[in-house]
Amino acid sequence: MTNYSRDEEILIALSQFVFLYENRFHVLIKKYNNPQRILEAIVDREQFVCSILNSNQITEIIERCSEENIKCYLKNLEALNIICSTYLSDSYPKLLKETPDFPIVLYLKGDISLLKKDSVAIVGTRNPTNYGRGVTHSFSKNLARAGLVIVSGMSTGVDKIAHEACLEVGGKTIAVLGGGFNKIYPAVNYNLSIEISKKGLLVSEYAPSAFPQRYTFPARNRIIAGLSLGTLITEASEKSGSLYTKEYAIDYNRNLYLVPGNITSSMSMANNKMIKSCQGMCVISYEDILNDLGYEGLKKETAIQLGINERMILDIVEKEETHFDVLLSLTNLEPKILNSCLTTMCIRGIIRKLPGNFYSV
Repeated sequence: MTNYSRDEEILIALSQFVFLYENRFHVLIKKYNNPQRILEAIVDREQFVCSILNSNQITEIIERCSEENIKCYLKNLEALNIICSTYLSDSYPKLLKETPDFPIVLYLKGDISLLKKDSVAIVGTRNPTNYGRGVTHSFSKNLARAGLVIVSGMSTGVDKIAHEACLEVGGKTIAVLGGGFNKIYPAVNYNLSIEISKKGLLVSEYAPSAFPQRYTFPARNRIIAGLSLGTLITEASEKSGSLYTKEYAIDYNRNLYLVPGNITSSMSMANNKMIKSCQGMCVISYEDILNDLGYEGLKKETAIQLGINERMILDIVEKEETHFDVLLSLTNLEPKILNSCLTTMCIRGIIRKLPGNFYSV
């Protein structure tokens, strides 16, 4: 069983109660400073406690935070392979603790050493265009190859692509959830959550049985920004939830990176407007981010060897998504030869095949 201090045990036990969120946890800690003192004040129904919690809430805490129940709760967490890191724990991420509204407790499943490594968040729309998919895949893959941990929120769209691209190249990724580990949302990402728990790290501030709510996702975004040296938005509309992450990154004085997009696309409108108003740094390659961070921990790849035909194809698709027929016309290759080159390049991860027989880097 994981060895927690008495203070850590109390914090973990108290983290079960959703009504303690919305800064109530922080208020109690600021007032009493000591977790044991907090529990004593609740049991004694002190006036200050009664001013922020109602009678039913206090009763629920007292009933569920007996010594026996706390031990039982910790034992159940261990059975689920869940480790907790409180703001008092050595394992708690330093960058996150620097934020004003840091989570009191983090529930963790996977490689907890990732909390101590350099990371970059990648977020964006849940409905990316082919351009957004390609850009997200490329940035995530290359930043992961450079040794950075990729952080995102395991939603559909950009989040999912960022996690998967990172895992494809053997990189490390952290998924921050908006609910408990037993309530994966969206359900379509359940298998992805299992893979990340084995090859990366799942993080949540909510107990395993907590259902995700509308308000928990914006709250989740503060953790994404707080864990990361910088936040990259690859593609976002003006109503994208990733803009919450942007606000947190700015508030926390973290770097904000923005990929420019098609000025006629609504899905790039937020990015282009943020670039225009100088809210973040315009980036056109992953090297821009590495250079800005002064990041030296690069894992240099062996240069990709390309034949004459493959180099000709790459020069074309690097500029924009290109249809097979256009490649035929521009390269003057035989259809069989072109198709063979494209297949080989896709297998090697140099280019990607998109819907409609288009290709991109």
